Amino acid sequence: MKFKARKAQYIESIGKITVVVLLIAAAGLLAAAFAWPKKEAPLGWEPLNRQVEAALLLESAHDAGNGDKAAASSKGESEADNRKEASKAAAPESSSKASESNGAAEMLDINRATSEQLDRLKGIGPSKAKAIVADRELNGFFQSTDDLLRVKGIGPKLLAALKESIVARP
Repeated sequence: MKFKARKAQYIESIGKITVVVLLIAAAGLLAAAFAWPKKEAPLGWEPLNRQVEAALLLESAHDAGNGDKAAASSKGESEADNRKEASKAAAPESSSKASESNGAAEMLDINRATSEQLDRLKGIGPSKAKAIVADRELNGFFQSTDDLLRVKGIGPKLLAALKESIVARP
């Protein structure tokens, strides 16, 4: 009987020690997280809130001259439609293709190109073009051409082939 009682006390004390050790470890991790130095934002990085604010300002300026869009918004457009409109308002209407400074080749701006324009690129079919547009609408403009790697079906080899004919303008 004494043996069972001692065994129970031993197991109980190990359980208490384990809880104490875990609490100390958690406190240490929490202290380390708060003490860790904060990293500076990468150069050229702008929080999404500023981009959204700029798009909304442009859209409201456009709405002041055209009351139709405000009426449509009040009827409950979906969030995806609102995102499309905001990205269109944030991007001034311009040609999707622009000449390079040397004038030798035309570059397709992946942030403003339609799926039809993207489909014309070598290695990009209709489904990849739609995936690029969908990713752009969901995640916002591509910061660089390397951001195309986040699109399903675009790998390093295809991106390397595309870099000669695409650009990601803000």
